[in-house]
Amino acid sequence: MLNELNLLRKQNQTNTKELIDINQEFLSRILNYVQISKIGTFDREIIRKDLIGMAIEAEKRGKTLSDIIGADEKSWCDSIVDSYGKISPIELILSILKQASIYWFIWGIVLFTIPNYIIHSVFSVTLVASTFLYNNLIHKQAKKINWME
Repeated sequence: MLNELNLLRKQNQTNTKELIDINQEFLSRILNYVQISKIGTFDREIIRKDLIGMAIEAEKRGKTLSDIIGADEKSWCDSIVDSYGKISPIELILSILKQASIYWFIWGIVLFTIPNYIIHSVFSVTLVASTFLYNNLIHKQAKKINWME
C-alpha cells in the first residue's frame, strides 16, 4: 500500500517532467535550499508541489518560475521555510531510527556470517517498528493538512 508521502512524491516527479528545462533547473535549486533546512519530509514535498504548480501557471503565461519569485530567491525561500516551521522531534527521531536500522540490518548480515538470531531479530524489529511509526506519522500529517485538495 502506498502511503500519502509516496503518492505525493510520484505526482511531483510526474509533474516536474512536464516543466521546461529552465523551470526544472530553478526548481531544483530552490528544493536543494529547502532540503537543507529543518523542515519535515512531508512539508518539503508540499512545498515542491506548490512550486511545481507555480511553475506550470508561469509557463501558461509565458513566464518562468524565476520571473514569478523574483531576483531575491534566498529571501523568498527563507520566508517559505519560516512559514512551514521546523521538523517535529518525533519525526526527526523516527527518520534517523529508520535510516539507522537499515544500516544496522545490513551491517548485521555482513558482519555476522554465523547466524545470530538475537541480533538479527533486534535489527528486524527496529527496522519494521521505525518504518511503521514513521509512515503513521506521515499519514497523520497528510490528513491534518489535507494535501489532496
